[in-house]
Amino acid sequence: MKTVAVLDDDQALIELYQTVLEEEGYAVHAVPIAKHLSQVLAKINAVHPDILILDIHIPGLNSFEVVKGILTNPEMAKVKLLVCSASRPSLSTLQEMLAKDGLTSPLVLEKPFDLDELSQTIDAMFSKE
Repeated sequence: MKTVAVLDDDQALIELYQTVLEEEGYAVHAVPIAKHLSQVLAKINAVHPDILILDIHIPGLNSFEVVKGILTNPEMAKVKLLVCSASRPSLSTLQEMLAKDGLTSPLVLEKPFDLDELSQTIDAMFSKE
């Protein structure tokens, strides 16, 4: 079964992701938020997700560093990232930071998005395997 992990501080949104994606046949796991990057990466890695849905604004957590940490961690090389945000400036900052380090920006889904768009995006990410 394909696995999707979700790292977000909005419990209602996590539940929405779970409902929509489980109906599509995916296993969905919420990743507990931690203060230190190494803890967050360990929690993500413990789930062994195929895809990680990541909110770019999580209080007390530098999501930019989480993205960079995943992209540069050989153990997580197969994890596909879907960054969700309503903040275009933050998305631009993320892209600039990653480009500066020679890293490819992850796929982005701007909030608010349609639930069909979420399903189609996740389906497309899996079909590229």
